Amino acid sequence: MADRVGELRRELHRRGYDTKKDGHHIKIFNDDGTPVRTRKGMPLEIVITGDDRSFNNTLSNLRDAGVLPPRIDEEAMKRARGKKKVPRSMLVTQSNDLREELQLVMEEYSLTQADVVHYADYYAGQHNIHIPSYGQGAISKFLKGTYLTAPNYMWLSTALEAIQALNGKIPKGEELKEKMPQKEEPKGIEVEGTSSHAITRTPDLAFETMQAIYREEKDDDAILDLVQRIAKLELS
Repeated sequence: MADRVGELRRELHRRGYDTKKDGHHIKIFNDDGTPVRTRKGMPLEIVITGDDRSFNNTLSNLRDAGVLPPRIDEEAMKRARGKKKVPRSMLVTQSNDLREELQLVMEEYSLTQADVVHYADYYAGQHNIHIPSYGQGAISKFLKGTYLTAPNYMWLSTALEAIQALNGKIPKGEELKEKMPQKEEPKGIEVEGTSSHAITRTPDLAFETMQAIYREEKDDDAILDLVQRIAKLELS
């Protein structure tokens, strides 16, 4: 039941609603902070400790209130991708909830940040979901307390759902590398009297460096990674 409640809660967040845990209930709010109510004027709540019947009644009430589309099922909720702009204050709240859940999952299944990032990229690639330019930096800063942007929230929350569904048995390392599509290595530029190997990745690194310089929110981890890669290129 906890997984179903968590998925429903994330779906409400994606649709622009906010939620707040209150004991054994989760209250639902509009983006202006007012409670979401049934047609009879009663505040809508999700019962965390309820059974399947209680959960299905909650889904029905959410449909009646116009929060969820008619006859939506749980698989449809996973496919739905809300396009409504989410206020920063709501992103902060949602990020705090997701951070707590992520830390529990990493501890329960003995997963590292790298395990989560690489699987999240793989899962996003399989389901046409936005992939951050610097996933490792994004998740490192996130675990230190920063909030996620809406696209990055989608990237991480959907991957987390998949990890939970697989009971943490996700592909890692070489197994994951084999599953991911292999990128064709650029051939480089041939210059008389020189090797093309040393300048093979220069255009890509130059582009990434410019992105890092002009990005409004500086990503220290990503910049350090770039410096290390450029240093290796110089040594080669």
